[in-house]
Amino acid sequence: MKFIYLILAHKYPTYLKKLTESLDINKNYFIIHIDAKVDIQPYLNTFNPEYSGNVFFTPQRHNIIWGYFSMVEATMSMIKFCFKQGLKADYFHLLSGQDYPIKSNQDIQKFFMLSNRKSFLCNFSLPSEKWAYHDNGIIRYNYKWWLNKEYNPNYNNLGTKNASPPEMKWPEGIKPYGGSQWWSLHYTCVQFLYENCKDENPIFRFFRNCFIPDEMFVQTFLMNSSLKDTIVNNNLRYFRWEFQGSPHPIVLTLKNKDELSDNHNLFARKFDPTIDKEIIKIIDNKRKKQN
Repeated sequence: MKFIYLILAHKYPTYLKKLTESLDINKNYFIIHIDAKVDIQPYLNTFNPEYSGNVFFTPQRHNIIWGYFSMVEATMSMIKFCFKQGLKADYFHLLSGQDYPIKSNQDIQKFFMLSNRKSFLCNFSLPSEKWAYHDNGIIRYNYKWWLNKEYNPNYNNLGTKNASPPEMKWPEGIKPYGGSQWWSLHYTCVQFLYENCKDENPIFRFFRNCFIPDEMFVQTFLMNSSLKDTIVNNNLRYFRWEFQGSPHPIVLTLKNKDELSDNHNLFARKFDPTIDKEIIKIIDNKRKKQN
């Protein structure tokens, strides 16, 4: 079984190389998007001259701004790169450059071999109490968010709505969904995204003006498709939030070693080598014992 790992990265070239090496079996492919605001040369220097031919840096790079459509564009640029290059795999995994596997490659392979072509994506219909801190998610998509402004003009802040009426409506017949942006999808689902996530598609255009669209667009496309019954509501990733509504998960350290050791997930995030390197060593030792 062959995998393609799509990685969104913007820091720590050496750690990124270690991440790819930790998953490099069966000549898996690694497609990496480096944030356009970051100098890419340190990454190229880190991977060369050991460049194996299965690691690719996308030539199309986007300036990623948290909460904006640029995250969707970066993800789709990696998917488009794969199909234009003719790269094929059974599963595609979207990772950040600060993720790490917490199960052995053999366990990861076995899991997906037994998955019966299912895809793994956290999802829930919107509006939802899971996003209570964003007006049950409504604030994210009922009002147009301008790319050159930090906040929607219809909101004083992220929790207080002005009297202005909604500016946007979902394309007719489409039910909105949300969830974590990170996923492991079977080839059929990624092919569907490649064929349908285009500007001429009204759903795709709609997301250009949503807030944090990367946590909605894959869910909405797939859960409104004929592939919805192949989706398992689990993304196989472990992370912890400091508080409800926090924009980013906490950095995992030695304090979290027990919860990582007893975890059923395949991947975890996020890690930071400038804060704690020892936790990765512990994970590596456990992964070796699983082989």
